[in-house]
Amino acid sequence: MGAGWSEANWGGEMPDASWIDEAAAGHPVFLTRMDYHMALVNTAALQLAGMMDGAVRSVEGGVVDRDPATGLPTGLLRERAMDLVLHLIPSPSLQQRRAALAAASSYLLARGVTSVGDVGWGVFGSGDDAWPDLEQVYDAAVAAGEMPVRVSSYVPLRTWRRAAERLRANGTHHASGRLIWGGVKEFADGSLGSSTAVFWSPYADDPTNSYTGTRLIALDDLQQLAQNAAGAGLQIAVHAIGDRAMDEVLEVFEHLEGCREPERAPDAARKPGAQHLTKCTGHRVEHVQHISSSVTAAKLAVLGVHAVPNPQHLIADRAMLVPKLGPVRAGAGHTHAYRTLATMGVSMGMASDWPVVEVDPFASVYAAVFRAAPPQGNHTAALPWAPEEAVPLEMAMQLHTAAAAKVVRLEQWAGQLRPGCVETSSCWTGRLLRAWMRMGVAALVQVCRKL
Repeated sequence: MGAGWSEANWGGEMPDASWIDEAAAGHPVFLTRMDYHMALVNTAALQLAGMMDGAVRSVEGGVVDRDPATGLPTGLLRERAMDLVLHLIPSPSLQQRRAALAAASSYLLARGVTSVGDVGWGVFGSGDDAWPDLEQVYDAAVAAGEMPVRVSSYVPLRTWRRAAERLRANGTHHASGRLIWGGVKEFADGSLGSSTAVFWSPYADDPTNSYTGTRLIALDDLQQLAQNAAGAGLQIAVHAIGDRAMDEVLEVFEHLEGCREPERAPDAARKPGAQHLTKCTGHRVEHVQHISSSVTAAKLAVLGVHAVPNPQHLIADRAMLVPKLGPVRAGAGHTHAYRTLATMGVSMGMASDWPVVEVDPFASVYAAVFRAAPPQGNHTAALPWAPEEAVPLEMAMQLHTAAAAKVVRLEQWAGQLRPGCVETSSCWTGRLLRAWMRMGVAALVQVCRKL
């Protein structure tokens, strides 16, 4: 197994099984793209999964890329199609997973991150994969006083009954505050890089001018599962990247019992962006990368649903935005529209989405403020992408700290320095001043005063 490849690293050509067959020497290989929404497997892996005899034609919520001449799989598996091979790979042992927690914690702490949200194993798997991590790794570590970072744990939405039982039996968190639970996660669509995010209009680079993405769950199923989870008091997090997926997920939240606006709501509650607290408050939409218009942002605000953008995705996706979406959908008001969301009053908390991108608070804050990657070495700052959607430094800092802690339900313990809050925090040195001179000393001083 391996991960992290991107076709952008070699000019854009999509790989196929033949690229790794010779190097693998007959051993099955599974390599996920950097976004974890697509995998490249070799011929040995396809044969092991029984996919070379034509028996497997389609997968609900996934795509098996095929050679148009032969009809055989090319080796690219998207979304839930990855599980055709993944389920053949043995799971890591308990010892390996506990060692992984220690290694990941050290990695995070070295980069100034003391609290995280763990949303599970991704779009593939049986649906129970996150539970052994919670019950065998996190529970054991926190009971032994060996939880280096604070974790808010999420499990798949389709296991909401099990999550509700844990909530009833054990409350919302461990007494130490080092581990909390009660969140469930689902995927509405895929990613832009894997061309599986769901849009209203076809992908600009689709030769058929008809493909709009891959929905990973039927809307009726998502609605029912969300209603059950909300009724059980669970926080719902739904991944949505494409503009249509965003609108459909908000419609799901809007139709949860108790989430509609009262018919006689005050005028202020009817204005775009006005805050209106309902039972939807506290649920979250992951990524919010592309929106159809400011109406989507207004609905987010009215429902009180958190948006969780990932500024470093703007940097990772930058080169593909116009080729895949065209100039309008790739521009201001539609792509990574942070200023639009803020203006409409949307509750936001920003995050890295590690390991899809690096866990680097500096780079993430910089991307939110400058809409570009930070300068490195001889590399000078790139021109900002849709600079109208940039947010001020003070807001970016707040969205990565106090606001982010609220989104993952950790505000009782983390996110700000105040009496009664826990002692875990990061101490940043002069690098902050040196790297961000362009942001202005006055702005930095104001932020430091508030901290």
